[in-house]
Amino acid sequence: CCIIPCCNILCCLGNILCCLGNILCCLGNIQCCLGIIQCCLGKIQCCLGNIQCCLGNILGCLGKVYTPFAISKINETPRRSMNALQTLEVNWGPRSDTCPQLPRSAERRL
Repeated sequence: CCIIPCCNILCCLGNILCCLGNILCCLGNIQCCLGIIQCCLGKIQCCLGNIQCCLGNILGCLGKVYTPFAISKINETPRRSMNALQTLEVNWGPRSDTCPQLPRSAERRL
């Protein structure tokens, strides 16, 4: 069962990756032993159980939970709101907390 540089019981149990001398697996990287190739290739985050990273989600590897789509939406939303507010100010003037007073002539007409 001994394969240099380690003796791995998992190889004895028939785990091919361990038998092939995969160092990470010999060091107790169970995901690699279970056949998660990215983990065998040294992706530490994947080895630590980060399934998004194992599935090829780069942001997942970096510790972010957002997909690129969600990040673009998060960045876009406040900018869009500010643009809408500025457009209102350009068209209608700054927001006022008091109602505009009707001219006296308009009141008489009503």
